[in-house]
Amino acid sequence: MKFQKTAKKYFSMMLITAMVVSLAACGKDVDSNKDSNADKPTGEEQTGDPESKGADASGEIESDSSANSGDGVGQPDPYGAYPETVTMEIGKFFGITVEFPDGRSREDNAIRDYVKEKLNLEYNFTWDIMGGEDYQRQQSLAIVSEELPDVMAITDRNVLDELVENDLIADLTEVYHQYAGKHMREVYDTYSYPILERVTYDGKMMALPRCAPEMGTLVWIRQDWLDALNLTIDQDNNKIISRDELKMVAQKFLEEDPGSSGKPVGLAINTNIGGGASQSMNAVNDSFGAYPGLWFEAEDGTVYNGFTSPQMKEALGWWADMFQEGILDPQFGVRTQEDVVALLVNNQSGITFAEWTNPAWQFSSVKEMNPEAEFTAYCLDNGEGGVNMVTTDSSCIWFVVRKDYEHPEALIKLANLLAEVLPNTENMKEELPEIYTYMQTSVYDQSQPLTDFRSADYFAFYGCDEVKAYFDGKRALEDIANATTIVMIDAQKIMETNPTDPAAWGAVVAYDVGIATLDSLDEQGLIQWIVPLRLGTTETMNSKQADLSKIEQETIVKIITGDIPVEELDSYVEEWNSRGGAQIAEELADKLK
Repeated sequence: MKFQKTAKKYFSMMLITAMVVSLAACGKDVDSNKDSNADKPTGEEQTGDPESKGADASGEIESDSSANSGDGVGQPDPYGAYPETVTMEIGKFFGITVEFPDGRSREDNAIRDYVKEKLNLEYNFTWDIMGGEDYQRQQSLAIVSEELPDVMAITDRNVLDELVENDLIADLTEVYHQYAGKHMREVYDTYSYPILERVTYDGKMMALPRCAPEMGTLVWIRQDWLDALNLTIDQDNNKIISRDELKMVAQKFLEEDPGSSGKPVGLAINTNIGGGASQSMNAVNDSFGAYPGLWFEAEDGTVYNGFTSPQMKEALGWWADMFQEGILDPQFGVRTQEDVVALLVNNQSGITFAEWTNPAWQFSSVKEMNPEAEFTAYCLDNGEGGVNMVTTDSSCIWFVVRKDYEHPEALIKLANLLAEVLPNTENMKEELPEIYTYMQTSVYDQSQPLTDFRSADYFAFYGCDEVKAYFDGKRALEDIANATTIVMIDAQKIMETNPTDPAAWGAVVAYDVGIATLDSLDEQGLIQWIVPLRLGTTETMNSKQADLSKIEQETIVKIITGDIPVEELDSYVEEWNSRGGAQIAEELADKLK
């Protein structure tokens, strides 16, 4: 299908791609914390991560190093080159295959050249693996044989625990205090929970955490269709709409067929729950306070899954009514994410649920097929004038160093270079033209030896504030060093002469609409960030989760499509509990003690 080709073609246009690919590895899993005092669905206080030990409340790590003084970097040079070449074997998986614009490859490219020049460090990827499951399989073999690469990306908290317990990885406490640049320390401090605490065991920092801004599910609606039908929503212009407004728009799009497709669909979703936000039912479920597939701690210390909550029944009742009235896609239950996106591309649907990044890699294919298409982003009212948003895991990838590796500080120096020095290179377009070209495509992320180290306000500041300052005449181009900002400015300039250019349009909409909406709501305090428990897996979860997920999904589909009444959810919850759900809840509660 053509939309698949165009989606791949425009899965790019700047660092949005890096964000999309790297965060896809995290999703809404069960392994992180955001804010130890953040509100949960029932309003209780969230506890901190019990698996992390030895850090104080601010996340600072115990250290006896005299180097940890003054500016925090001591005598060693956090940015300087080694006198003799240092080599590093890195274990890291990649999301997609890419074609380098200069005919080079992951094994030979401009970023490798840059690292060699700046640090005299040469790195190689131990495994060239695309899929996360294959990567974890290879990683497990390496751990069993105790033949680890020098540096390795960990995506499962249980694996990190195992490496620590078996004394296979290096204590990074001293090298972090000695070599972490000011930028990296400040990046970690921008988050509302102590990221370093989660990698601290008995006072020792055992990994370097990645970090990236929160995502959040938005309701994207075809603005050109709203205009064509003279439909008005969000009258107070705060970017929050009610479920009734969503239903009204979906019904009008279905009845009027503003895309002239001949086969309009009011609202289309896939059956994914508890995971990625794109084209799923999460946005509506979240607005009810229903979070199937995610675990929370109740006020009495017990643990429960959102599938078993009273709010789940309310949400399913709403969806069932939408299906019965024909507003929800009649083919709900069999539609894949690709199918739903195809409806957008084919002008059959004008509403979708997605993250702020989606315009850059998904909606651009809609724009190519339908140059008149314009999207506006909204959030769904939680009934209290605000919105509920489940946090993604800002820190769900951790880099560890093999215990006997001669240069553990090389990981910190490499992170300093790639997170601070490189993206803030002045005149990058002229000084590092190859890397600048990479940054406009998915090649940049797919050639990186590490992953994101970005502040909580990274995309809002560099994507919105700095670009606006430039076009308002308050910021000269020569005073802007960050390459993300430069790429965004270039996209805006392309839009001035070619407003329907799909790639430039997608990039601009992602920032100017997507990020701007989230940023505005967050600044007004209208987002209630929902923080699930992130405690790793349990024994029963490892053996029973697939079966439980099947029960959840099948039950939800049956209720929505009317095969069983919503009142029967309780009996399915009982079955779910008896087949392992209750045991998992007990095991997670034990982890909290």
